[in-house]
Amino acid sequence: MTLQSKNWPKHRLLYNFGRIACGLSEAQVAQSLERVAEGVSQAAAELREHMNSTDSFTDMGSKMLRAWDRGMMRSLLDDKRGRVSLAKG
Repeated sequence: MTLQSKNWPKHRLLYNFGRIACGLSEAQVAQSLERVAEGVSQAAAELREHMNSTDSFTDMGSKMLRAWDRGMMRSLLDDKRGRVSLAKG
């Protein structure tokens, strides 16, 4: 998988990468995607804290959160199963 754009990869591409290129089982791919969701959610919480303490960062932080949310929806949304996980903050 190469970086051809700034977009997060679609769920199916990411899933196939885990299964084929990495040799992961379905359960391992699901667990890996869950861990990504947890990591982004934790980073988002930390970003919100920084935004609350640094007024000059509010606009940039809001843009980052929107981009992360779009990316999570694109990469972690499976039409058959729904979201893997998107913690709200």
